[in-house]
Amino acid sequence: MRGLLRSMAAMLLALLATTGAALAQGKPITLAATLTPDVPQVILAIEKGYWKELGIEVKLVPFATGREAFEALLGGQVDFAALAEFPMTIGVLRQQKFAVVADLARYNAQRVIASAKKLPLKSLSELEGKKVGTTLGSNAEFLTGVILNEGGVKAQIVNVAPADLVPALSRGDIDAAVMFPSFYAQAKKILGDDYREIITAKYTSHFVIAATSDMVGPRAAEATAFMKGLVRADALVKAEPAATQESIIRAMKGVMSAEMLAGIFKDTDYKVVLNEDLVSLVQREAVWIIERGLVKAPASVTEKTNIRSFIRPEILSAVAKDNVALSP
Repeated sequence: MRGLLRSMAAMLLALLATTGAALAQGKPITLAATLTPDVPQVILAIEKGYWKELGIEVKLVPFATGREAFEALLGGQVDFAALAEFPMTIGVLRQQKFAVVADLARYNAQRVIASAKKLPLKSLSELEGKKVGTTLGSNAEFLTGVILNEGGVKAQIVNVAPADLVPALSRGDIDAAVMFPSFYAQAKKILGDDYREIITAKYTSHFVIAATSDMVGPRAAEATAFMKGLVRADALVKAEPAATQESIIRAMKGVMSAEMLAGIFKDTDYKVVLNEDLVSLVQREAVWIIERGLVKAPASVTEKTNIRSFIRPEILSAVAKDNVALSP
């Protein structure tokens, strides 16, 4: 009898384990992201149903910023997060648990914006002593440092939420602003003839996909399907840029004009990759962050070997091997 009971208990445990695994495989993949020109692959994968065709359900969880999306990932609230590389750099310095699995886009026309009513902005030297609004803790803050260094000036940095930068600029609360590219169109529309800008070539931002440890571990098969959807959408971005831009405008519900979006597309390199330039940029940002005391960490964490350990190319390599070019 005892033997029979042990056998029945073992069978029950096996059944429960099998059922639990099946349920785990069937649960949606959660992606924290904001639908902007930074993530056309995400927009197309959703719109075209690529992930559904691959047998996975991806649930979009919107956040105002990539930093907030990343915090949700670190807190275990979502499986993937789309963000600029700057919050990733802070995560590296803090040795937090996450893995970068893809680099979706690289934007090459970052800028500082002003209203001619307060600042003609014919040169960066005009920023000396001025109030420059930006969003602290984001890559816009790093960009602000790059721009001020390029101009050889010092300014008063004012922390402003992304959605409040254009209104603050319009009201005259700040003299200039360094904002996310997705707000350039709004600034140009609201400031009208007073819109002024200077573009810098000193910084190329990267937009990446970060994952939880589970997604590059026990749930790697789901992550591979997720990546297949992104790579498939990536091919469509290249083959049909005009149609892709129409999809982005629909996803953004008309917030960005077709003209402004076309300019962003012209200045952005879209391809799902993992290359050495991302490691180099993160190292540059990590040194900058530590030098300014924004995060206390030993200098050793800025070494490329440490940064490289947070980048997990195996998921992308399994889908598009030629899209990975990282040093060992």
